[in-house]
Amino acid sequence: MIRSKLIRKGEAIKQMEFEGKTLRLEAKSEKMESIFIRMEEGTEFGRMFSHEGEEIHIVLRGTVEYMVGGQIYHLEVGDTLWHDSSLPHTARNAGKGVSKSLTISTGPTFM
Repeated sequence: MIRSKLIRKGEAIKQMEFEGKTLRLEAKSEKMESIFIRMEEGTEFGRMFSHEGEEIHIVLRGTVEYMVGGQIYHLEVGDTLWHDSSLPHTARNAGKGVSKSLTISTGPTFM
């Protein structure tokens, strides 16, 4: 069993690009994963997601609006949001220009 692993810049495990969004799976283990998310201005995920686990979202650039369990959270650069992943959730770029964020979740299920 691997107990630690260094992933250098440019060594993403998987990358997906669609409809103004880039999702890059940076690290993944049996219990958690980290995904770098880049969204063009006006881009959103649209549908709500719900699954086991927990998530932490950290905004690195721009403004991202997260809808979680019926509440809306506006995050700016440096803001962090935690939530139970069983709550329906989605996100959108709510600012001008590109947004960048990092999502760390338990129960690796997305990519």
